[in-house]
Amino acid sequence: MRLILMICLALRLLLFFVSKPWTAAVRDNIFLQADGNEYHSIALSLLAKGDFSAGEEFKGLRTPVYPFYVSAIYWVTGPRPWVVVLTHAFIDTFSCWLLFLSLVNLLGPRVSRIAALFYAIDPSLIYYSCTLFSDTVFVFTIVLFFYYFSRLLKDLHNPVTKNIILSALFLGVATLTKPISVGLPVLIVLTLLFLTRGRTWSLRRSVFFLGVFFLALSPWMTRNYIRFGHFALSNSGDFNMLEVYVSHMEMTRRHSNDLYHTIGELEAEADRLIRLDGYDPATINPFDKAAYYRRLSMIYINKYPLLFTKHILLGASHEVFGLDTGGYSELLSFSNTSGSFTVFAHTSIVESVQAFFREKTYIEIMLGFGIAVYLAVTYACALYGIFISFRLHKVYTILCLLIILYFIILPGPGGWVRYKLPAIPFYLGFAGLGWKNIFRSFDI
Repeated sequence: MRLILMICLALRLLLFFVSKPWTAAVRDNIFLQADGNEYHSIALSLLAKGDFSAGEEFKGLRTPVYPFYVSAIYWVTGPRPWVVVLTHAFIDTFSCWLLFLSLVNLLGPRVSRIAALFYAIDPSLIYYSCTLFSDTVFVFTIVLFFYYFSRLLKDLHNPVTKNIILSALFLGVATLTKPISVGLPVLIVLTLLFLTRGRTWSLRRSVFFLGVFFLALSPWMTRNYIRFGHFALSNSGDFNMLEVYVSHMEMTRRHSNDLYHTIGELEAEADRLIRLDGYDPATINPFDKAAYYRRLSMIYINKYPLLFTKHILLGASHEVFGLDTGGYSELLSFSNTSGSFTVFAHTSIVESVQAFFREKTYIEIMLGFGIAVYLAVTYACALYGIFISFRLHKVYTILCLLIILYFIILPGPGGWVRYKLPAIPFYLGFAGLGWKNIFRSFDI
């Protein structure tokens, strides 16, 4: 296992040093763009004024864990994004070790080592560890939850109270990192109640688990109530419904190849709805503004349900099968002659594949081939491992499958590869199990 952890850390540090993230070009053109720029701005605001929201364009959107993490590092080292990114390599290596420990409880050491090796060499995990996105820390908190939850599953007939508390607590911390996991506790307890018929996992334990989870969120929700008048975790769900989910559907319907132009048009429509009700979009309460985003989103979803469903499936396929060579290309300064390829400009997998070979450079195509081989091996092993796992541990298998579907389908219309990252630890156990049994079948 020590060798696997060394490989995990070495691959992330290799990408870090090759990309030279301490240079101004990488900092300004890659790290301090989109989400990374917001996290950076909030961290600076925390250090300068103790104000979390001062750097946000859309206040109430961000949850506290990652901005506080960035600000803590800035407090020690100064505002150097590359130092934050450097810590990601070590955090992700720790996640690899925790995944191994989690799966040992359920699948044994050999399967766990194989799963950890898959984690160590996963191209998406490696790439996003070298960005100023919150995904690496989010995956770490999810694996922390899984570590204690796997102990709970191992002894479901007589679970230790500490494991219930810590699994719920770290799932709360994960949700304070990225709010997408807010619905996961309900899914988990309902599934456990159904599968055990309330015998080994009681309603009392479910309420206790949910209570600890809610307590973890409540300080931040109270802060939002005091500041914005809304006892809520974040307004990101309503915001993303329009700018991430509906925008991709509208790209197709409006025959547009420019995602950000489409987002701008939708934002202008939402602003018109706000003005019609007598409010100023620039000064309206951000949670109330998000409600208008949700209202406009539902208008489009209800009007074009089949097209929206198609984009859920298309986006989910982009998450699962996307190669994300563009990220590596930008980070490593590969020449990209056209720079025009984007999966969101194409309405089918076939069109995306054709455009990939037409518009990508040879280096990107070679990189894409390597990533595709990794994905093919991982997914094939995982599919085989699911069938084996179902016979060995039905509750674990069903719960992991539901969590995987949750993290892939829920942000499905968005289609970004990074949205699948929290699902990776949950299917790598199946991949390790499948790999072990495939080689056993061939007497290798």
